[in-house]
Amino acid sequence: MMVSCGVGILDVDPLSQEITTMPHLLRFSREIESRLERASKHTGITKAELIERLVQDGLTDLEAQLLLEDAASRTERSIDQLLRESGLGA
Repeated sequence: MMVSCGVGILDVDPLSQEITTMPHLLRFSREIESRLERASKHTGITKAELIERLVQDGLTDLEAQLLLEDAASRTERSIDQLLRESGLGA
């Protein structure tokens, strides 16, 4: 069974520069919901803020990983291209 948790994410309107809240409905398993509840009670931080921190940290990690993968693939293509140009590659 899934448990729903409504979360408001702050966003800045590029035209008016006003801060708006974008409501999102997230579905969590009972285990995750229970863990969030315990963490919230233990820290005094709302579940919404904990979820926002998790998303921000996870997104930062994902972006870094994707940048590394992109750089590695460009390096591999560059080496392959150099080998072809030198006549040493297939």
